[in-house]
Amino acid sequence: MNKRIRIGIAGIGNTRAIAHDHIQGFLKTSDAEIAALYTRSIDKAYKYAMENHLDCTVCETYEELLDLVDAVVICTIDESHVDLSKRAIAKGVHVLCEKPFGFNCSDALEAARLAKEKGVVNMVGYNFRHLPGLLRMKKMIDGGELGEVFTYRHSMGANRLANIDLQYEWRMDRNQCRAGAIVDFGSHMVDFVFYLISGNTGGVKTVSSQKSTMVRERPLPETGAMKEVTTDDCSSTIMAMENGSLATLSNSRLGTIRDTFEITGSKAMAAYNLDEPEILLVWKKNANGIYAGSPDRIELESQGKTTYEVQARLFIDIINGHAENDRDFFHGGRVLHVLDCMIESSETGNTVSI
Repeated sequence: MNKRIRIGIAGIGNTRAIAHDHIQGFLKTSDAEIAALYTRSIDKAYKYAMENHLDCTVCETYEELLDLVDAVVICTIDESHVDLSKRAIAKGVHVLCEKPFGFNCSDALEAARLAKEKGVVNMVGYNFRHLPGLLRMKKMIDGGELGEVFTYRHSMGANRLANIDLQYEWRMDRNQCRAGAIVDFGSHMVDFVFYLISGNTGGVKTVSSQKSTMVRERPLPETGAMKEVTTDDCSSTIMAMENGSLATLSNSRLGTIRDTFEITGSKAMAAYNLDEPEILLVWKKNANGIYAGSPDRIELESQGKTTYEVQARLFIDIINGHAENDRDFFHGGRVLHVLDCMIESSETGNTVSI
């Protein structure tokens, strides 16, 4: 019988509140329970627990939370991720940490080595891997249905910060997060490159990136005074893969029409967009070796669960020894290394070797 895992939630957020998605995922996982909650304002934590009917201990300190749980989900600001993870690992508490995992690769790898020494499960929250279209595309790539991958294009973004009057927040301060969209969305996008295509194309050889801040000031919530935004709003990257193929990543937090994935291979092409999350488009070559006509519309089987529910289930299964972990802190460090190179490229104007 599986051990029932006591989950602690660190950080409940002021804006996007990604902790709520994690909490809902674990509430629907039969052998897990939300046992403790910690955020910097205890009044806010009590209010959140009451409004969401959570039967858990609201903690005054992070250390108190760690003493009450088997595993912690870290949903705090980026600059705290590695420190909070290391403090949990030191107490033998398993960790699921939101991305990006740290400010740089070396910090991430230090935490990864500590977790390995302590025998603690450690995982980065790349939940979008569980989208049905991506699962099907990976199966097709790994099975050779698309042939050798020639090009990969991914567009990703969000619309909340499109409001130019939105108040200043930590995501706009480079002292609290390494960068803006290039890292925020880029964490998932680089993970997708490793997860989806690197088994076919080989690893990333070089990156050439640009980033831009278009809304350069935001009003402070306390006074309304304007404060400079020091993180980027949008970025674009071209990656050269080991087999010579190109991967293009484009993101924006000032608005996006749709999240799309497009892969062209030597045998077929595939496209997936989140406007139709249960449809995958596939083009196959005709007898003359060209693409003609309409694509096949492949209906994907619905999981009936959010990506956070699937991720929560996986995390518990890894803790109980029933699943392999392919997104640990070492992988998080590998993603950060590529992100470090993307930031360097965007700031120097040079193509950077990985």
